[in-house]
Amino acid sequence: MKRIIEDRPFDAFVTIVTATAVRLTVSRPFAAGTFVAVDVPDAHGRSNRQLFRVSLARGQGLCDYVVDGLFSKKLDARDVTAAQARLTASGSHGWKTLCRVVHVRQEGPWLTTMHNVSRSGIGLLSERPFDAGTFLEISLPSIRRKHLQPKIIRITHAKRQKDSDEWLLGAVFLRALTEQELQVLL
Repeated sequence: MKRIIEDRPFDAFVTIVTATAVRLTVSRPFAAGTFVAVDVPDAHGRSNRQLFRVSLARGQGLCDYVVDGLFSKKLDARDVTAAQARLTASGSHGWKTLCRVVHVRQEGPWLTTMHNVSRSGIGLLSERPFDAGTFLEISLPSIRRKHLQPKIIRITHAKRQKDSDEWLLGAVFLRALTEQELQVLL
């Protein structure tokens, strides 16, 4: 398992958001391919961190940059509607939010055991907790000689197991498993 590290937050203005893409105005340049986490409101008004990969970054004026990116996980239609309503209310400059540059780093090693799995999420037993919102890259077991690509997950909760040093981690896949991938794990 690899931990995905987020740099210190910086301010950005969201100017466009769709189910699959986002455009930001920021005060620093980025290289294409950089992963960034951006806080986007969901349908209930809560801030929800979304991971995207920079596809294009260009200068605008003396010290502003326009950054376009593709979300790692498609946004729900209700969340897109909420984000677009916030854009309409905030005017032409967009709304101010926090972003973080994301790096994958090998830490550990941490051994985990798969507790349960579905197309959208996974339960893991771990020797240590992780905060909700933490991104991790996990390597799934290969069964019947079928190899699966590592998957990025976002931790939703961690609960210490009674009478044990283990933690039950709940997480969602940033990209849902295909039916074929799920069958390899079952």
